[in-house]
Amino acid sequence: MIDLLKQEFFKLVHQKGILFSPLVLFGLMLFVGISSKNTGDLNYYITQSFAGGEWADVLLIIASANIVTMEFEHGTIKHMIAQHNNRFLIYFTKMIVVSAYCVVLHGFMFIFTIVVKYISYGSTHPFGAIYDNNQTVMQNLMTFLFSNLFSCLLIITIVFLIASLSRTSSIAAVVGLLFIFMGTPISNLLIHMVGNGSSIIKWNPGNMFNVAFQFLTPGTIHTSLLSDGELIIGNLIWAGLFIAIGYYAFKKKRI
Repeated sequence: MIDLLKQEFFKLVHQKGILFSPLVLFGLMLFVGISSKNTGDLNYYITQSFAGGEWADVLLIIASANIVTMEFEHGTIKHMIAQHNNRFLIYFTKMIVVSAYCVVLHGFMFIFTIVVKYISYGSTHPFGAIYDNNQTVMQNLMTFLFSNLFSCLLIITIVFLIASLSRTSSIAAVVGLLFIFMGTPISNLLIHMVGNGSSIIKWNPGNMFNVAFQFLTPGTIHTSLLSDGELIIGNLIWAGLFIAIGYYAFKKKRI
């Protein structure tokens, strides 16, 4: 498995533009920081990592779609199966590598948030100031970064599933983006239409993306109708289900 991990890390690093993704992330966060200077609650932008979570989601979707479909597009999956003879190990190793990339992106988000804050706002709005939930701005930022990892885990498993069902990375990326950015609004609409009695509807995967918002904004519970713990459990259950279905599709995919 160690050799396979090394191969997958090598492939990820050599994906087109992957080494420049932190610079892209920084540029987008800086744009949000500078453009938000004359808006309302600036601490909000800091605790949300200057929309770094959304930009990181896009980068993860692209990387996840590419790392799965590239093997079939270039025919290298035949060599991998002949070499390792274990499709689950191949599939799971790819997921580990992308998950590691996700953690690295969040590390960059933390560093970039500090840099962008001082570039955009200077010494105003200090990280030690008390903000939401009677916590400092820094504590709110760390809460956001930690809770966003659960959303990213769900994103990775969903895109892996879509990529295993599609033939090209572009299709997987587009469908993944549509699901990620439309899933929560559609989920909120369904829950609102059904009402508080929606004991099953509220467990839909789109609602699970509320976890990053609810940790920072407890009032989100009135939209999600799930507690923080239930959202975490729901994310893990759906992630496990998507892994199982995605692997089945990967195993049955024609080579």
